[in-house]
Amino acid sequence: MRESKLSWRKFEQTGDVTYYLAYKGLITPSSETLGAYREEFAGEPLTDLAKHEPKTPLTSEKHHLRLTRREDLR
Repeated sequence: MRESKLSWRKFEQTGDVTYYLAYKGLITPSSETLGAYREEFAGEPLTDLAKHEPKTPLTSEKHHLRLTRREDLR
């Protein structure tokens, strides 16, 4: 089975740790987000990401605010 391509976008920086949002496929306003992962996991295949807990739940308020702001810029 072929793995889905992932796209990454910087999410936030806490101290010296950077978090990235992982998306399935290309990033669009309606993209499915897998969660926010530490920088060292960015770029890993989808199957490897499943081993790591995302930092931010997909329903987090902060996450939705960020997505809304991005959509407003289009």
